[in-house]
Amino acid sequence: MTSGTNERPETPAPIFGKLRQLVDEVWQIETFSRGPEGQPRPYPLYSLLGPLADPKLQSQGQQWLAHTLARLLDEVEGKVNELSRQAALVYFRPADWIEPYTYDYTLPEAQRFAAAAHGEIIQTVLFEWVRMHPSIATRALLTERVATLLRGSGGRGKPDLYRPTLLDCLNLLLADPSPETTEILVQLMAGELGLARKDSVEEPELRKAAPAAYLRLWQAGFFDYYNFRRSMFSLPGAFHDLSRPLEKKPAFFRTLPPTFALELQSYAHQLTTELAEELPSGQAEAAALLKGVGYLEGVTWLLLACAYVEEKGLESLPDMRSSGPEAAATRLCQTHRSHNHAEDDAQTVEFLRHYKPATLRAVFPHARAYQDLIEQAQK
Repeated sequence: MTSGTNERPETPAPIFGKLRQLVDEVWQIETFSRGPEGQPRPYPLYSLLGPLADPKLQSQGQQWLAHTLARLLDEVEGKVNELSRQAALVYFRPADWIEPYTYDYTLPEAQRFAAAAHGEIIQTVLFEWVRMHPSIATRALLTERVATLLRGSGGRGKPDLYRPTLLDCLNLLLADPSPETTEILVQLMAGELGLARKDSVEEPELRKAAPAAYLRLWQAGFFDYYNFRRSMFSLPGAFHDLSRPLEKKPAFFRTLPPTFALELQSYAHQLTTELAEELPSGQAEAAALLKGVGYLEGVTWLLLACAYVEEKGLESLPDMRSSGPEAAATRLCQTHRSHNHAEDDAQTVEFLRHYKPATLRAVFPHARAYQDLIEQAQK
């Protein structure tokens, strides 16, 4: 083992010592931690394993992985569940052992890279075992890890190699078809395990995985409008993505089965309508979700904004940097003009004339697509 990794915390599980030994014996780190001209380099395991693996090295990486897993299984005398339990204890509680394997810039470059290589291999071996052999223990510890990541999101620095990330956990959840894992996904998407803050590392990871998670729940019969609504409040970014037109949705939404995609679109429109109609109640969470809607089209939304302004007696609306119901009303004003000729301009003007001049003046600066019709309504 390289220097700089000798001082370790107490072993988190008996199998950990054997795993460290196998990394030294099986994985030829010194060979692969040198560049073409012999200079030290990081140990990107993706060059050996996975879809981005170098074809010249991939078979070698698979051999090392298989050999390591077989030796670990021998160590527990072939007891798959026991190895799964120990592997999960090490993998899902990295704070117990990872620190000596993070980048230490006080060490020489070669030692720093070699230590990180050891950590990356340990985590990858454990990930593969947990993925192939999910169990009651692995699911329980995975749930604990997800909750730890979400409840600490936004306020925690991530040490190098601090895996499993939320994305790792999501990949494990989606790879396990068991009903127990489906239940975990229900809790996760409803926000019961914690919420990913908007500026956290975890939010985009969860947001990107949301379509696959929703599809899994839909196929299992656990995804109706009620669960959809709960999920949107726990992950507003997904609502922003879903409420955009199909051609403007992120790629990970465009690949969903058409039947399910249409159902999601219908749910998103229903939720937007409910949020707009409930705006006068002044619920902060609902207003914040409505403010983040991805796309609005048609005069209906502008008329709902007018109704809100008139009911509250507002003389103006704030810009979108503000918070609260008034900013959500501003978002309704920003609706796009319908291009399918379903709207009659003369009829729209008549609708607008039902509102006081002060109301029309309040919405005018924000309703750019309808300013010509608002001007006509004021005459």
